[in-house]
Amino acid sequence: RKQGHLEFLIMEWRCVVMVAIGLLLWTGLKGGVSGSESGSGAGGVQSLVVSLMTKIRNRPTNYVEHQHVPVYARPLTSSHTLVPYDYTEFPFACGVVGGGVGHRDNITQHTTRLLGSCGVPRETGYKVFVKQAQYCQVLCKTTHTKAQLDTLQELVALGYTFNLELDGLPGGVPVHYYRFDVGTNLLLRPSIPVGTYLYQYEEMMPAVSTINNHFDFTIHYEHVTLHTVRITRFEVRPHSIKHKLNTNGFPESCDFEPNLHQSTDPLDVGATASIYWTYSVEWKEATEQWANRWDVYMEELDTRIHQFSVANSALFVLFLTAIIAVVVTRVNRQSAVTIGADTKRMEDGTVTASAAFSINGGSTSSAIAEETGWKAIYADVFRSPRCPMLLSATVATGWQLFVVAMAMALLGLYGLFHPSGTMDGWCLSYVTGCTLFVSLSPLSGYISARLYALLTCTSTNSRTRCSENRNWVRCSLLTATLYPSIGFVIYLAMDRALDSAGASNTASTSTVIFAHFGILVLCLVPLTFAGTFVGNRAPLPTLHLNTIPRPIPASRWYNRPTVSVLIGGLLAFGVVFIEFFFAFSAYWRNTFFNLYGIWVTVLVLLAITCAQVSISFCYYQLCGENWAWWWRAFMTSAGSGLYLALYGAHYYYARLQLAESFVTTLVYVGTTALCVLALALMSGAVGFTASLLLVLRMYR
Repeated sequence: RKQGHLEFLIMEWRCVVMVAIGLLLWTGLKGGVSGSESGSGAGGVQSLVVSLMTKIRNRPTNYVEHQHVPVYARPLTSSHTLVPYDYTEFPFACGVVGGGVGHRDNITQHTTRLLGSCGVPRETGYKVFVKQAQYCQVLCKTTHTKAQLDTLQELVALGYTFNLELDGLPGGVPVHYYRFDVGTNLLLRPSIPVGTYLYQYEEMMPAVSTINNHFDFTIHYEHVTLHTVRITRFEVRPHSIKHKLNTNGFPESCDFEPNLHQSTDPLDVGATASIYWTYSVEWKEATEQWANRWDVYMEELDTRIHQFSVANSALFVLFLTAIIAVVVTRVNRQSAVTIGADTKRMEDGTVTASAAFSINGGSTSSAIAEETGWKAIYADVFRSPRCPMLLSATVATGWQLFVVAMAMALLGLYGLFHPSGTMDGWCLSYVTGCTLFVSLSPLSGYISARLYALLTCTSTNSRTRCSENRNWVRCSLLTATLYPSIGFVIYLAMDRALDSAGASNTASTSTVIFAHFGILVLCLVPLTFAGTFVGNRAPLPTLHLNTIPRPIPASRWYNRPTVSVLIGGLLAFGVVFIEFFFAFSAYWRNTFFNLYGIWVTVLVLLAITCAQVSISFCYYQLCGENWAWWWRAFMTSAGSGLYLALYGAHYYYARLQLAESFVTTLVYVGTTALCVLALALMSGAVGFTASLLLVLRMYR
């Protein structure tokens, strides 16, 4: 190591990385696919932290017999439109306690509306009492106009679902599935359909929309004491019932038929103006414990695919490691020793850069022209690239996003985003991600300042020529505002489109702009300036540069930027492809996501893959005597964003069954664009940093 052997240094780095991969693979595979609140499958410290996090988020509630248990409702959602609607905005929301939010005319009401649709459910009028069975209780009667009935039919046709909650548990529709290793198992789908759209295939027969106006609640409980219970499961079975009325106008069937769905006709929305909303309640003593009550919601249909994906990615990383080993062996010991000796002679002034490589193991060569490959561009490899400030801000933001993604995956692994809390897991992840991004602004400021100074500070013929670092203020402002502003514009466009469709998770334009500029001015810019100030005070290495740039020879086809971006991006995207499929499925189909442990491992494998791919292409670029490597080192691994965009388009047309709507398309495209930008920045930053370290080791 003291002799500067590049082979030994990189082999040592690979050993450390392999040990880290092993530890993270064990952590991710043991804890990543666990769905219970107690963190089953994880041991030791991880199990303790998971238990602590879930208890902090949602402590068990003990109920006494005949105590009232409120039922809450979240906004109606649909995987076909991506536009949520508030439960209180529709006629069937009879008996809602407190009603909906009124006019949106100030910031407090905007915030209340946003939280009401995202994290704070609305209390409904269902009367549920502990261990008290009820049959066909009338919630209310609603009378609808023709326009309201058309709205209900549209909700049914678009596949909207109710989202009810009781004691923090979502109401789930029981679904039985089969797995060869465990046999038949139960899974609760936390989406209760508003109705059913019945197609009529016979001629002259229109389609019929039936409304689910009756719910069978089955509540499981466990005894804590003789008269105290805890709720462990909340099952909901929706039914469409055309109630028969007696002479007093009261549903006659409620008097003597508990199993109504077995003996009555479904309720056609278009054939009636009045709807009776009813429900039944049944209590059962449970066999499972309160700590494991989320198992029936979080159970994966097949967890082996994630393990195979991670194992495949790990083997792919080993393959890339072999390629890096081949690259390292070509940088022989004598070349590394020669460069170190020549650098010392250049610093002492005893030899110029044009003859720095003339001495090679006793050779008496006197011209640099006799040297070929990466050694010939020693005095040009650190020449400043185009748009150095933009490159500095881009790399800094990429590292900021990567640290945020890794921190969120670790927090999710230890139960922070578990849906058992008061706020929805997806909504809490938004808040946590924004908070972490703002908090890590000093990191991006430090990286951008250090990199910008490195790109604009070189020396010519041993005379220091550092550009006056007066632009560090502009660099800091660009780092703090460029990509956050791009994300803000995309979010604002989606928010305005959703607001025009009447969605419940929107705020006014003034509120969104005020919040963005408030965070930008009060948090992002000052914290980024603080990091930039510290980065400017750090010492810089001495880099040597010729006065006249060396001509870049024509590159072979396999050494061109397009080829490196396409191949490098494909290799990086192959690591995260499977997990993006499951993440997209969970997000767009409104299901729970609990694969954070797998994502921890995948992010580490992604970082290693991007680093190795970028190092490989950068080395062969330098061997082709092409010293303009800065931007290409970033774009090689950032090409993964291109493949994510292509996969997003494929997923839109092949996997999602979205309604043909401008709002729906805009929301999907905007969200996918944010994911593409984040992945490209993260991958590019990691690849660029790895290439920079390689170049510094080779030429210093």
